[in-house]
Amino acid sequence: MSLYATPSRLTRLRQVDVGNVYREGAEDYAPGHWKVTNQMREMERAGWVKLESAHPHLLPVWHLTAAGRAVLDAAVTS
Repeated sequence: MSLYATPSRLTRLRQVDVGNVYREGAEDYAPGHWKVTNQMREMERAGWVKLESAHPHLLPVWHLTAAGRAVLDAAVTS
């Protein structure tokens, strides 16, 4: 799946980059408790992000993949 680096997606990638997007139950949330599940799923299918849990008792947090880092870096340099 190919995605365009829209302003909304770039904002979400920046939030992922600093560890601010997490999963609670079956839903994903960004700062301000914004529900971003659909956006995270499409970025996961595109290979931009992956969900990881550092510890079984902590909420899983989204992380950038190498592809997601490349998208974010390309946006900064353009």
